[in-house]
This record gives sequence, C-alpha cells and structure tokens, in this order.
Amino acid sequence: MSLQDAQEALQMLQEAKDEGDAAELTFKRKVPGQYDPATGGATDVEVTWTGIAVVLPASQGTVQAFDLRFENGTLIESTLRGLLIAAYGMQYEPGPGDTVVFPDGSTATLLGCTPLSPDAANPIIYQATAQL
Repeated sequence: MSLQDAQEALQMLQEAKDEGDAAELTFKRKVPGQYDPATGGATDVEVTWTGIAVVLPASQGTVQAFDLRFENGTLIESTLRGLLIAAYGMQYEPGPGDTVVFPDGSTATLLGCTPLSPDAANPIIYQATAQL
C-alpha cells in the first residue's frame, strides 16, 4: 500500500511542479571515498541526487522545534524553509547536514528530515527543514 502511496505522492508533486508550486531540488552529501595509501587517508567524495519538493516558509512549529530567537528585533526563522519531498524514486534518503540547491541557485543545509512511512518500509514523503 505504501509504495502505491509514494508513487501517488510523487505524481501529485510533479503536477504541483508543472503548475509552479513545487520544484526540482538538488541534494549533495559528502561521503568518505576510497582509501589512498599515498596520503594515508580517504578523500571525501560528493554524491549528488535530485528530488521534487514543495518549498514552504518556516512554520511556528518549526521555529519552536529548532528553538529560534529574535536577534536585533528580527526573527531568525526567515532563513528556514520547510520541504515536503517526494520519496519515491530518490536515490538517497535526505538527512541532516546535506546541502540543498534550489532552482534559483541558493543553497541551504538540512537541519532535520523525517520520513512519513506508515508501513515502516516505504517512505511516502520526507518532511525536512533547511536553513539558508
């Protein structure tokens, strides 16, 4: 059941993208590469993948979850974005510390990411928070 739900979620987000309400985002993560005996260590390798997501402004719940405060009279949450990411077809599961590149070229760092997975095996969407 969840796999079909994940496919339907992807289809809905694709339709939202076609209407300009969602976007294709690029995700990046550094992972340890092959051991290099010449240097005595491993060089990090960057893996890149894409996903379709709805980008939302930060909600009050997000602000409370990340314990943000006012700084010089300005609420810091203006740099936060909520993401609803289609899980179906994603090469990797997004996670904290991953970099997100938006269509306008701006980048953000994922602070947290939670899969919505009713059957505990097949995520339907990922709910994430990114900080610009």
